[in-house]
Order: sequence, then C-alpha cells, then structure tokens
Amino acid sequence: MVSGNGLSYTCILSGLAADQRRHWRASVEDLRERALRNVYIALIVALAALVLVFTFQNFQTATLSLFSASVTLPISLLIIAIYVLGMLTGGLFLALLRSWIGGARRRD
Repeated sequence: MVSGNGLSYTCILSGLAADQRRHWRASVEDLRERALRNVYIALIVALAALVLVFTFQNFQTATLSLFSASVTLPISLLIIAIYVLGMLTGGLFLALLRSWIGGARRRD
C-alpha cells in the first residue's frame, strides 16, 4: 500500500506509539465524517434548490375535484402534496403488510 510520496500508511503507523496511532486514526475518521457531512449538506442544498426552481416554474393553477369539493392550487403545490400523500400511504401500506406477515409467521 504505497501513497504518492512512497510511504505506506502502515509504515507511518508502525513508527508511532500506540496512543499516537489511536489519535491519528481518530483524526482520520473525524476528517471522513466531516467530508461526508459536507457532502450531505451539499446534497440537501441541491435538492432544496431543485424544489424551489420547480415551484417557481410551475405557478399555473389547476383545479382538483373530488365529488362535490374542488380545490384550485398551483400545479407545483398539487404535485408536492400528491407526492407526500403517496409517501404516507406507501409507508402505511408497507407497515400493514409487515404486520400481516409477522402475524402469519407467529401462528406457525
């Protein structure tokens, strides 16, 4: 395992005392956690920006009718509301299926 300067990490670590190795490994893990945290923040910001662009580009209104009730909202809000309702109903349906399967397994 050779890095760009010709030294391997195991070679560097073998010259250090045990407490120095632990400190070095902890600092490397801390750097990885910070890098991942920055990636997650960047992904969240990008997703929020996409949602905002989608919202601003879809201000046309649409009317949704069910039986005698009707609602007129911008298309972007309707799509986001339908998406959230789909997530909720899908999650509840999966929970229901899991409970049915778990109940069927307990009876055997």
